Amino acid sequence: MSEWDILNNLLNILKHMTLNNLLNFYLNSKKDFRSATAYSRYVRNFQNAIIGHGDIVTEFTRIIQLTSKQVANTPGYDPVADALSFFNKMIILPNISSMSSKTKSDWRSGYTHFAKTILGQFYANTWIFSSINDQTLCDMVAKSAIFADKDIVSKVVSGQLGTNKNKGVGNPEACWDHYTKCRDNNVKKGNPTTDCNGIPCIADDNTEANKAIKNAILEGSMMQSITPTGGYRLFKDYEACHIWGLVDDCHYYTSIANLVLIPRAISGMSDHCQAVIDLLRYESYKRFGILPKGQVIPQKPQGYNSLKWRN
Repeated sequence: MSEWDILNNLLNILKHMTLNNLLNFYLNSKKDFRSATAYSRYVRNFQNAIIGHGDIVTEFTRIIQLTSKQVANTPGYDPVADALSFFNKMIILPNISSMSSKTKSDWRSGYTHFAKTILGQFYANTWIFSSINDQTLCDMVAKSAIFADKDIVSKVVSGQLGTNKNKGVGNPEACWDHYTKCRDNNVKKGNPTTDCNGIPCIADDNTEANKAIKNAILEGSMMQSITPTGGYRLFKDYEACHIWGLVDDCHYYTSIANLVLIPRAISGMSDHCQAVIDLLRYESYKRFGILPKGQVIPQKPQGYNSLKWRN
C-alpha cells in the first residue's frame, strides 16, 4: 500500500470515524505488525476503561480540527502532548488509578504511539519526528548547530560584550541586551510591554535574539577575523532557536546560553522533537554552565557520546 493510498484511506475513515476504523488503519500502516498489535490492544483496553468519562475518537477529532485554527499554528504546539493531556486526566479515574504501574505504562506507550501515527497524518512535525530515529535527528542537529564560544558567553556575563546597556555591567544569564526586550506576539514590535515577570521591556519578534546570537558567534576570534563589521547579515538560512524557550522572559530572551543557530530546514526540531530539545539543553549547560531559573540540570542523552558536534 502506497503512502498516497494510506492517506486516502485515512481521509475516508475520518468521515465516519470510529475507534475500530482508526485501529485498523494504524495496524495497516505499521511494518512492525507485532508491536502495533500489542499497542492496539492497549488503546482498546484504555478506551473500554474510560467509557462514560471520555472518548479517544472525540479527542482526536478535536485536535485534527485545530489544524484550521490559530492554536495549531502557534510555535511549540504539540498535538501529541495535547492528546496526552486527555490521557493524564483519564488515568486518575478510580478504576484506572488502582491498576498496576505496568498496565498504566503499557497503556500510555500504546496510546502515545497510536496518537503519533494518527495525528501525524495532519501534523507534519509529529509525523517526521515519530518516523525517524531520534539518534538520526540528534546527529543532524549536532553536525549543523552553531553555538557561541564559551569565552564569549563569559564576556557577556562579565559585561565586556553585549549591547551598550550590558557593557560595564554584565549579568549572570549572559543576556546580550541586559533585559531590554522579550517576545510578545500581542504587542507590536518596538512598543513597551512587560515580560512574564512583570518587568518593563520592549516587545520584539525574534529580531533582536537573532542579532544577538549571530553577533556573539562572530565575536569568536576565528570568525571575527574573516567577517566585516555587521557581518551577522552574512548568515543565510539559519534560524535563531531558543534552547530553553523562555522567550517571554527578558532575562533569557537574548541570553547567549539560550540561543543556537540551526539551519532553517531542520530548525523546527528545536521546538517539536523532544530528543533534540533535551540534547540542546544538555549541550548548552555542559558548555556554559548556565541553568535558567526553575529548570533542572539536564541529564546526558542516550547516544550522546557518539555524536560529532560542529566545530
